[in-house]
This record gives sequence, C-alpha cells and structure tokens, in this order.
Amino acid sequence: MGRRRRENDDRAAALTEALAVAERDRRAVCQQRWPGILAAITHLLAVYNDTAGAELLTASEHSDGENPAVTIASHGSAHGTLTIAVDGDALLVHTHSGSRTAAALHGIARRIDCSRSDASTAAYLLQGWMDQL
Repeated sequence: MGRRRRENDDRAAALTEALAVAERDRRAVCQQRWPGILAAITHLLAVYNDTAGAELLTASEHSDGENPAVTIASHGSAHGTLTIAVDGDALLVHTHSGSRTAAALHGIARRIDCSRSDASTAAYLLQGWMDQL
C-alpha cells in the first residue's frame, strides 16, 4: 500500500512539473512575440490615422516589470482607452470606457492566447474596440 501511495505521489509530482514547464514555455512565447504584436498594433493604428487624416488613435507603452503593455487612446471619442498587456501565458485586454456609469467603471477584460500570427493577433485585439469608434 505504501508503494502505491509513493507511485501516485510521484506521478502527481511529475504532472505538476510538466504543467509548470508548459506554462513557462507559453509565457516565454508570449514574451518573445510581444515586440512583433506591438509592431503590428502600431502599424494598424498608423493606417487608421492615415485613413482618417488625423492622429485620432495614440499608443503609449508601459511595463510593470515583466509584463509589458500598451494603452491605446481614442482622442475625441467617448470610448475611452484599451490596454493590452502580457499576462502570464496570454494577453490581457482591458477596455476602459469613457463613461462614468457604475457598469462602465468595471470595464471589460478578456484573455487572448498568443496562437495567431502577429498581424492577426493585433487585428483581433483591436477589432471589437475599434468597431465602436
């Protein structure tokens, strides 16, 4: 009975380690992909601004240590800002509404994996927010 318990414990420890390694690998991929995703976001904003004939959307980069982020602001729009940040093994997208209603103060957040191409990821991250502009 003790041997079976030890075997179960060993299998559980191996599974825990495999899951931790897989998460570290996904996090490393997200960190490595961030510069390309950020470049694709910047390109989409530049195309939008060029088409509009004015700098309506701006991006400001920031970081809280290991987690780089970008906040995109829409000037002259009531739709507030959009913040995209590396959050572990995914990207966290948080919408900050320009509205001060109780529901709007909570904002909307969603996690997106890094499985798409840089350009596709950028378009997916921005699409819902930009559709409202």
